[in-house]
Amino acid sequence: MKQSNRTRARTALLATAVGLVATLGLAACGNPLEPAQKALAEAEAAVTASANEVVKFAPNRAEELNAKLAELKAALGKGDYAAVVAGAPALLAETKAVAAETAARKQEFFAAINEQWSGLAAQLPQQTAAIESQIAKYEQAARLPAGVTQQAVTDAKAALDTAQQHWGEATKAFAEGRLEQAIALANDVQARAGGIRELLKMPEAPAAAPAAPPAG
Repeated sequence: MKQSNRTRARTALLATAVGLVATLGLAACGNPLEPAQKALAEAEAAVTASANEVVKFAPNRAEELNAKLAELKAALGKGDYAAVVAGAPALLAETKAVAAETAARKQEFFAAINEQWSGLAAQLPQQTAAIESQIAKYEQAARLPAGVTQQAVTDAKAALDTAQQHWGEATKAFAEGRLEQAIALANDVQARAGGIRELLKMPEAPAAAPAAPPAG
């Protein structure tokens, strides 16, 4: 009887020890899902924060980042937490690098926009003023030159009014920081001015080069 009691006591003690070791082991290891979720959340937040700028100025890089983020999400869904913990920091670092690259591209693009605007702002008022002067001469002339009709003069005058209105909108947009809209409007004015010069048989005016789109 004594031997049996001792055996049971030893068995109970051993079971308690095994349970304690298991508990300590779990505590040491923790839940592998939590660090994977945290790492993925940090990477996703970085990708999301820079998404708009990257899509606009480095669209190819945006596609790459989103593809890698999708892969990590898929790995998390499959329970491959180790892959997430290993891959998320790399994606986070890459996202930060792409954000810096995007900022540089944005700065270059808007520097080009400002340079182009300077050229347009110098040329277009002179072009429209020359057209206005030519229309005034034709309106006062007793006879129009060959190739120029009275209807052409009337049409040119209406087109000039529209062009001048658009130029006013362009200058307002530029003053308010809507640079791309300003350039689009100014390019429209330039195109209209060219059409008017053709109607009036005026020589072509030098044209400013259009702004290049953001590089991908």
